[in-house]
Amino acid sequence: MKKLTAGVEGPTGVQYLITSSQQLPDAVLSHSSFILDWADGTSFIIDVGMDQKEAIEFSKILESMGGAEPAIFHGNVAEMLDEGIQSITGMAFTHLHADHTQGISAFCEKSTVRVNAYQTDWQQNHHNFHTEDGAKLVADSCLNPVTLSGDKIHQLNKFPGLLVVGLGGHTPGSTLFAFSIDGILYLLSGDITNSKYEILNNHGKGFVYSTFLVPENTIRTEALRVWLAKVEAMEDVKVVVSHDLADIEASGIPEYSN
Repeated sequence: MKKLTAGVEGPTGVQYLITSSQQLPDAVLSHSSFILDWADGTSFIIDVGMDQKEAIEFSKILESMGGAEPAIFHGNVAEMLDEGIQSITGMAFTHLHADHTQGISAFCEKSTVRVNAYQTDWQQNHHNFHTEDGAKLVADSCLNPVTLSGDKIHQLNKFPGLLVVGLGGHTPGSTLFAFSIDGILYLLSGDITNSKYEILNNHGKGFVYSTFLVPENTIRTEALRVWLAKVEAMEDVKVVVSHDLADIEASGIPEYSN
């Protein structure tokens, strides 16, 4: 991936925003979006979080399992982007679970530009019962669908230096995004794990979670954890986990400021 981004006039910056967060016994679970900017003023957003009602409902699952505090809602993605939303002309998703897609409604209410939604054909066409609602939300939205066909590393012509890689595992359409900024190759791994610790220690999410709560292909997720740990150990490479706020902060990616 370093070779594919070398010499390319790719994104000049990346920022994160947190639509909601929740204190767990040993970490802060965040619902994050990542905004990439190019020198020509265009921007691209990866994942869009939830609105307040959905964020509160989502948090009750972890509260009921014990040890989690109520969620803190920071704002929907449109509110947090403010006028910066009008520079965004591309959108994509690490996967189609509600906590990564439900903010589309708020986004579409405020955006006045044509936004392409990029999905691999696996993400667009292969679902389980947890991703069907997200897929419908994307299909019925203001977004212009763009399908990335084939089993390969995709490069987006309108967004040079941004690589899209279908992974599977967590969901059939789970997707990784890679880009280089200032000599650092960032890999946004989505929910392959919920924390960086799980990558570095090859630690799964547990039988009940991965079998009943959020069904996963556990053979595939383990293979991906092993691979991501090897990549993370390379010089100038940072794997960033969507729900691990401490990891996002440690990555050096700044918080969004319009």
